[in-house]
Amino acid sequence: MLVCGVDDAGRGSVLGPLVIAGISIEKNKIKQLVKIGVKDSKQLSPQSRERLYEQILSIVDGYSVAKISPKIIDKSVSKNLLNQLEANYMAKVIKKLEAGSSYVDSCDVNPKRFGLYISNIAKTGKSCCKRCQPTGT
Repeated sequence: MLVCGVDDAGRGSVLGPLVIAGISIEKNKIKQLVKIGVKDSKQLSPQSRERLYEQILSIVDGYSVAKISPKIIDKSVSKNLLNQLEANYMAKVIKKLEAGSSYVDSCDVNPKRFGLYISNIAKTGKSCCKRCQPTGT
């Protein structure tokens, strides 16, 4: 079974984009990622992340990256919609990866609500409102 994992980088940054990235992998190959030392990127040095990058891509079945510009982030923050914006882009990545099951790192204090929101968007393509809809990446 193909599964995917999605996470963000750059949330809360003063400069630069918010990046949403995901990988898809056959469930029986996940142990290969653990074997090469893949774990939370915050626990790895920049050199380790660089070293693992090519190894990860050689193991996974697919990947997708979406970058959200500071301008779009600022608009969402001003409307108190940053979580929804991130969820919409996570759903876009999940949909592109076409996995049977998905795992996301929730930015919401209520992970179940966040997961249901992403799941609904990934299935229907409809977000809470037009201003949260992902743009081309």
